[in-house]
Amino acid sequence: MLVIRAVVNFLSARLRAPKPYQRESGTDAKAASAVEQDLQEDLFEWLQSGALTHGLVIYEPQKMGGGRADISVAFTAHQVVNELKRETRDSSREALQATYAAQGSSYDATDYPFGLVTVLDVAAEPPSTPRLEECVWAHRHEDAGGTRWLVFVRVPGRLSTPSEHTRRAK
Repeated sequence: MLVIRAVVNFLSARLRAPKPYQRESGTDAKAASAVEQDLQEDLFEWLQSGALTHGLVIYEPQKMGGGRADISVAFTAHQVVNELKRETRDSSREALQATYAAQGSSYDATDYPFGLVTVLDVAAEPPSTPRLEECVWAHRHEDAGGTRWLVFVRVPGRLSTPSEHTRRAK
C-alpha cells in the first residue's frame, strides 16, 4: 500500500504541476516526443526524495522474473515492481490492460502476486486535464502463471494549460 500511495501522490503532483515532458507546448515541452525514460527518471527521483518512508528504491533491477524491470521498491521480505511504458496509440483502460498486463505481472513470479504498471500517455492531447480517479485503477490479471493484481497508473502527457483551452475555444 505504501508504494501505491507514493505513486498516486506522484500522479497527483504531476496533474497539478506537469513537468515539461508532459506538456503539449511551452518552454522545453516534449509533447508526443516524450519517452518512457522521462517518466522513469522523474518517478525514480520522486520515490527517492522521500515519498516513501520505508523501502529501497532500485532503478532497473536485474533478474526480476527472468528479466529487467524499470523500478522496484525492496523491503525486507519482498519487492514491489513498477513497470513503466509509453503509449502512443490507444490509452483506454482495456487497451492498456491487454497490452501491458502480461509483462507487468511477470516480474512477481517469486514474490507477492502484485505490481504496478505506470504508463506515460502521449496518444493524444486530452481535451482537459484528466481527473486523478480516471488515471488509477486495479486490474486482476489471470493467465497460466496464476492470478495477479496490478495497479495501473496513467500519467497524462501532451497536457495544455487551462488558458490554452480557452484560447482554442475562441
